Amino acid sequence: MIKASRIVEVRIAQFRAALAILLLIFMIQLQLQTAGGTPRAFLSLGLGVGLMALAFSAFVIFSYKSKKDISVTLLAICSMGLDATMMVLPVSLYFTTSSTLSPLGIQSGALLNQPTVFAMYLLVIASGLRFRKVALLGIMVNSFVILSLMAMEAIGSRLMESHDPTSSLAIKQHILLLICSALLAWLISTHTRMTTQKAAQAALKATTDALTGAYNRHYLRQRLETLHSRGDGTIHLLMVDADHFKSINDEDGHLVGDRVLIEVARRLQATLRPTDLLARYGGEEFCVVLPDIDDIIAVAIAERLRKAICEQPMEGRKVTVSLGLSRRVVGESLSELMARADRALYRSKEQGRNQVQAEWPEGELVPIES
Repeated sequence: MIKASRIVEVRIAQFRAALAILLLIFMIQLQLQTAGGTPRAFLSLGLGVGLMALAFSAFVIFSYKSKKDISVTLLAICSMGLDATMMVLPVSLYFTTSSTLSPLGIQSGALLNQPTVFAMYLLVIASGLRFRKVALLGIMVNSFVILSLMAMEAIGSRLMESHDPTSSLAIKQHILLLICSALLAWLISTHTRMTTQKAAQAALKATTDALTGAYNRHYLRQRLETLHSRGDGTIHLLMVDADHFKSINDEDGHLVGDRVLIEVARRLQATLRPTDLLARYGGEEFCVVLPDIDDIIAVAIAERLRKAICEQPMEGRKVTVSLGLSRRVVGESLSELMARADRALYRSKEQGRNQVQAEWPEGELVPIES
């Protein structure tokens, strides 16, 4: 399943690709038509940045469905850098262009009213929407730049002494740009956050158990397959089953039984390491994946989980669990690993419950003493 954060990166990349094409067209026009007021090196830099932004956007768009684990944080840092550069280029052009030798024969400052530049402001704001504080900073910078340009127009045209209609029009355009950019930034921010929240909620529902909050059986198998495909490192699988759970439902009702399952999952999760994975396998049965540890530590974790459940009562009664442990062998199927752990769990129940049994790939059966 594609992560919500990757979906956001793709949408921003699509926006960036369109603007990169516009920037390239704009820079090519300036390159062909400039009368000397714009440095050639600056225009070449603009072409280079446009091509980089277009190539990076294409990479994000066409690679988001791949199974490769691409760092979303790295994508965000790279894209924010490109977005900021794309915005700074036209602003820099404003300061490097002579008012008497302005390219395309337009008044100095009018470049910043071009639709391309306007959209680039929005791109930087949208790019910062991954992090709300950055988005607010982007809006503040956007507003500061436009207000500064308005002040420069006012000072340059000496509004207090003359009433040049062209200068007044430039001021009005800047005011309109400021209002529209703030409004559209708010709309983009709201829409992006809602989209991200919905995608995150959908991903959460698809991978977690609705009752206990643990991962579900489907995600468990996906995670095991991912670890299995690595080929290196050990994987221990622990199956956990609540003892006599049917009697809890029969005697106290299913609502109490649900609360017991929730508490069992909570205690298991609180005892595990951050790298371990807890999943509800079905009914009152859970699976725990323990990567990159040896047999001794795996046994110690299993025993710690057992004690975490039985030492304190739940819903006014003592609850215990039986556990079965096994280790993966390189080259075997996941079904064989799960079958061994299940056999160990079955022996744990047969031999009195509330205990840990282990069955290693070598065929050795190991009862764990409490």
